[in-house]
Amino acid sequence: MTQEELGDAVGVSNRVIAYYEADDAQPPGAMLVDLAKKLRVSSDELLGLKPVKKRPRPRPLDCSSDCGRSRRYLQRINARC
Repeated sequence: MTQEELGDAVGVSNRVIAYYEADDAQPPGAMLVDLAKKLRVSSDELLGLKPVKKRPRPRPLDCSSDCGRSRRYLQRINARC
């Protein structure tokens, strides 16, 4: 996720997100829940109170099985992941 995408999701500019990342500014408390949800971490992880858990990446869909969808469609879906 880019700074611009995250900023759009929580209603601030990408420059503000960059300030947060560089620890030059702190997000308002009301924004922490939205940031944590968008980043898929807990608020404790976001605040540094707990270490960030490693989360498995979603596995690509299996293009070799016949699941009623074309191989080309599944390849397009996998390319987005």
